[in-house]
Amino acid sequence: MTDGTSINAGFNIKIGNYFPVTPTTTTGVIKSFDMYFSATSSSSAQSCILYIYNAAHTQIGVSAPFVNTAATYPSGTWVNVPIADVAYTGPFYALIDYNITALPVKNFLLYDELLLNHCHQVLPGRGTTEHLLLQ
Repeated sequence: MTDGTSINAGFNIKIGNYFPVTPTTTTGVIKSFDMYFSATSSSSAQSCILYIYNAAHTQIGVSAPFVNTAATYPSGTWVNVPIADVAYTGPFYALIDYNITALPVKNFLLYDELLLNHCHQVLPGRGTTEHLLLQ
């Protein structure tokens, strides 16, 4: 993992990945996601929810709440998040709700920024730092 993301208290974003399934007629069923989290002295394990959106940015699934447990950086912990059989056709997004109302911040979601389609950050009302826009 080459980078990680959390946010300051008072912000509400969704972060995650774009899955560029091709051809766009490909279908499948999502059963779970594996995510890698790391902790710092200013973060803690907290409840998260994973949202799944299709390429048209319509929500097609959601996980039950899960806790983003993590070992201390530079180590981390893989967390498996079960999904209740979400059917998809073509590309989709998986985004974790990082609503943080008070300190400490949530543990950091780690990712490899050298890969394509890494860590989209959705800022309500302000679009995204990548190419995804969900309002």
